[in-house]
Parts: sequence; C-alpha cells; structure tokens
Amino acid sequence: MPFDLERLIVPARDAPPLVRRAILILWVAVLVRGVDAVQLFMDREPETAGAAATIFGAAMFLAVAYGLLILLASRRSGWARHGLVMLLLGSAAILAAYLPSESPPWWDIETVLAGLALEAIALHLLYRGPGARWYLQAAG
Repeated sequence: MPFDLERLIVPARDAPPLVRRAILILWVAVLVRGVDAVQLFMDREPETAGAAATIFGAAMFLAVAYGLLILLASRRSGWARHGLVMLLLGSAAILAAYLPSESPPWWDIETVLAGLALEAIALHLLYRGPGARWYLQAAG
C-alpha cells in the first residue's frame, strides 16, 4: 500500500467544508510552530546549545502529538478535538507564565502568537455550527 499524504491531511470525505478548512488551518498552525522551533534552534548561542537542542526536541515531539490529534480529529474523533483544546490552553498558559517580566518585542514571539491564533480560530470552527453537528452525528 503506497503512502498517501492526502489521506493523512484531508479530513474524512463526509466532513463539511468548514471542518475541512478548520483542519487545514490546524495543519498550518503546526507548520508555523515548526518554523518557530527551527528559528529558535538556529538562533542559539554556543553556550546554550544543549538547552536549545532539548527545547527543539520537545517542540518536535509536540508537533508530532499535534499532528496525531489533528489526524484523529479529522476522522471525527471528539476526544482528539478536546485534546487540541487542552493543548491550546496549556500553550497559552505556559506562554503567559514564562514571558519575561520585561516583555520582548512582539516580533520575537510573532510565530508563537500566530500559531495560537490559528489554533483558536480552527477550534472555534470545529466547535460551532456545521463542525459541532458533524461531531455530534458521530456520537449519536
């Protein structure tokens, strides 16, 4: 059986167009977060190479976890959708807790903020209107 990237990324065939857009937005958010992790890894100082590698590894692990949850959510798994919300809330809480007291310029964290905003928009689409009805049909 050949590897089919479209099957991994595209939601189930019966998904409403709004759900398809939301899943695509979630994949873009993962890509944005990946770019942020690579940028962090590439901009490291020599004395912080070990910490940067650890953070990069953790970011890649989270990207895989997000990818699996997105894949399951695109296949109408309601618990995966809830897991995505929990990860979004956790990411926002960590960002709020660990921002330095002297905030960096907004452009230093724009990819993180863009990823969070994209996730929030996509999850809003999955929890409202056609998205919510599509998940409820699977449960009922």
